[in-house]
Amino acid sequence: SFLKKYNNIYISEEQKNTWTTILGEVSKIGMVIYDKSAQQLNEIKAKVRQERLINPDGKLLVMIDYLTLVEYSDSKYFNEVQKIGKIAEGLKAIAKEFNCVMVILSQLSRKCEDRDNKRPQSSDIRESGAVEQMADLIICLYREDYYKPMEDPRDANSMELIVTKNREGAVGTVYISYNKMTGVMKDYPDDTPPYAKKNDRN
Repeated sequence: SFLKKYNNIYISEEQKNTWTTILGEVSKIGMVIYDKSAQQLNEIKAKVRQERLINPDGKLLVMIDYLTLVEYSDSKYFNEVQKIGKIAEGLKAIAKEFNCVMVILSQLSRKCEDRDNKRPQSSDIRESGAVEQMADLIICLYREDYYKPMEDPRDANSMELIVTKNREGAVGTVYISYNKMTGVMKDYPDDTPPYAKKNDRN
């Protein structure tokens, strides 16, 4: 079967032997997933409040996948830009009220595809104005291999985390190793992938 072939190619014997142990460790994290579609701000707030009551002194991380799928109750009174602004403002308020870290994924517009340098910018975020204003940190993801296949496997497995806004620190690019088959991200073994060093020299 496809699954058996996939496992034989991409999952090592060592990983298979530790699978049960890893699942046990993951279960201790306390991850809660709400997968209802088109959730509204008040629903998200109620769920965050519930988790904060369960863990009043714990560290709380909330991840929204993704911003434009969140509904706003009075959206009929606003255009799309205003609606996204209200949602971004509401999520920021939830993060402050319940002292939690809020990570929000967002789609990009097609603008970056029209540039020679296709690395995304903050302005490429859909309905970006309010998002740029509310966010404390904006990180854009970019893979060179997506646009032109790399011969060096170190390049093919690299990803750029482009920090375009950071209220508390510096901006710039960080390189990480990215497994396209599993989605696992790790520290890059070197400071810079070969393709990036070559671009710097040019």
